[in-house]
Amino acid sequence: GIRVSLGGGEGPEAPSPADVPSPKEVPLPVDALGTNLPSATPSVALMEQTTPMTPITMVAAPRPSSVTTMDIAVIVQLDSKPEETGFSLVSSDQFTTYISHKIGSLGGLHSEVVMEVMDIPEQTELVFEMADEAGDGLCCKHGSGFYRVFAGTGDRKITMISGERSAKYVFTAGE
Repeated sequence: GIRVSLGGGEGPEAPSPADVPSPKEVPLPVDALGTNLPSATPSVALMEQTTPMTPITMVAAPRPSSVTTMDIAVIVQLDSKPEETGFSLVSSDQFTTYISHKIGSLGGLHSEVVMEVMDIPEQTELVFEMADEAGDGLCCKHGSGFYRVFAGTGDRKITMISGERSAKYVFTAGE
């Protein structure tokens, strides 16, 4: 994914907190007892800006040069019962979810192909899981479905996983 940092990079340097004047609060309406009046909608205190603020520049954080990534492609040919199917691709430590389609989320995609391509750091241990709620797999009772997981691109693309039934696989990107 893209990392975003606030400030830094090219462009004007953000002022320090001491250089930015505090905005003035505009008081909310109060009743005779001095309490805020109730409102049917949430109220927001209006802020009066006394001086223009320096805009924040957003830049993509550079990747460390030591991190090499590779494309991991997941292709699923659904059968005629896609509402029974779900699949996911997560890091083995479950810290990062790259792809997640829960059972039922693919309903309406009868016999369609779903393809997802992710840029994943090499040497990341991954878990691909295919789930079929009915237990009959993607082939052949309700069509000719299948799933494939590929690593790399072009002539350097290799098949990591291939199947038709519910299963869980562990593999390492780049191996």
